[in-house]
Amino acid sequence: MKRIGNFICYIIVLLFMGGFAYFFHSYILMLAAFAFFAVPFISFPLLIIASHKLRVSFDLNETVAKRNEEYTLKAEFINRSFVPVTNCNFRLELKNDYSENTQVRYMTVSVPAFGKRVININIKPLMCGRINASVNEVKIMDLMSFFEVKTDVGADFTVNIMPRRLSSDITMLTGENISDDTEKVHKDNAGNEILDIREYVSGDSLKTIHWKVSVKRDELYVKVRGDTSQERTLLLFELNKDDINGILDAVYTQTLRYVKQGLPIKICWAGRGSEQLSSNVVFDEKDIYPMFTQVYNSIASNAEEHTLSVARRQLSGGTVLYISSSEKGVTMINL
Repeated sequence: MKRIGNFICYIIVLLFMGGFAYFFHSYILMLAAFAFFAVPFISFPLLIIASHKLRVSFDLNETVAKRNEEYTLKAEFINRSFVPVTNCNFRLELKNDYSENTQVRYMTVSVPAFGKRVININIKPLMCGRINASVNEVKIMDLMSFFEVKTDVGADFTVNIMPRRLSSDITMLTGENISDDTEKVHKDNAGNEILDIREYVSGDSLKTIHWKVSVKRDELYVKVRGDTSQERTLLLFELNKDDINGILDAVYTQTLRYVKQGLPIKICWAGRGSEQLSSNVVFDEKDIYPMFTQVYNSIASNAEEHTLSVARRQLSGGTVLYISSSEKGVTMINL
């Protein structure tokens, strides 16, 4: 409808320009009328050129956001052609594959010839997980909005949404040492202690891969080295889909409380359908982000005590910390 309205306006203006040129016998107005008449025929091939030279990328400097906090996503549009893009409409999709939530925004931007335009997109994630941001359905229109050309830029960006820290005080509970297949302390060829074994995360060095365990479990596992001179607390938590945000908030708060006291803590959970515990030993704050990255690779479950049942089959007993829901918080249980 808008395109039809623009075309009607174009015809009216063209008729007025032609009428004034004829009435006043003005060659200048006549040339202007011819130029105005030729604009649509020229703008379409120029639009094709611009569509092939337009690129979109995201700022990769910050890939972590906090739940319930403002986060600015920067999208950079680059035009490598001599044709300015005055009307670029695009669809931004924000998909949280962990909480199965999707948001869609439609936006418009203009980009100068041989230039770029950076736009800030403010988001406030309400759920933990991993947001995949992608720009698709990019449509470029000419100055008069007569023609529209679609182009595929294929830009995407991943943001990990970390839990928020709870303001309420949490009791510093300490559990007994627990042992299982991944808890036993070994030594490598260099004599260094292997404190723990966890699943491989993108960015881990290939030198840390524990090949024996990886072959046994048919997945890549890496060795985690550390100091075993002090007792390490084990924290179990459920990946309950209905209460996942509150549970992860409690896990984050409890873990942060431990590492700020200089106490290592081992975090264990079991994804849906898994009969093995996933685990990660956290020694300081820099270990928390990789731990939650590993958590987001697990599938949330509808079962209320799935992790607990797996732990009772896999672990050798003892006292552990346990988070089954945000309402109950952190409790101490015997396996």
